[in-house]
Amino acid sequence: MSDGKELIAAWMMREGFATGHGDTAEELLEELSWQVAEIKARQDELEGTMRERDRAICVSELLEEALDRAEMIEDQVGALFAALTYLHGVDSGQIPEENRDSAMRMAESCINKIVRQGGVNFPSYRLRREVLEREAGES
Repeated sequence: MSDGKELIAAWMMREGFATGHGDTAEELLEELSWQVAEIKARQDELEGTMRERDRAICVSELLEEALDRAEMIEDQVGALFAALTYLHGVDSGQIPEENRDSAMRMAESCINKIVRQGGVNFPSYRLRREVLEREAGES
């Protein structure tokens, strides 16, 4: 039995485990079991920490994407406001007749900027433009 104890003790030391005060093979195995359980507990804790870190990175990336999208939306709102300003000027007569085409092109340019950025498509704008162009052609 002494040879078994010596083999176990030699293996434990070679693998970096403490032998403690194990006088028998059974005591050495109990010591080994305790150390393995401790290592597993640390490993589980580390994996939990890594999962939390991964979640934090994921949340951070999502927030970054949301901020990028918010900036794009802010640009789109500005472009939409500019387009509406041009269209209002055309509708209200504040823009002289000779400048209507230019104002309509500016409004279209603003809308196209939004569409290029992946914003919404504005079929109602296109319809409104067709109506204005038809009205302008009839006068």
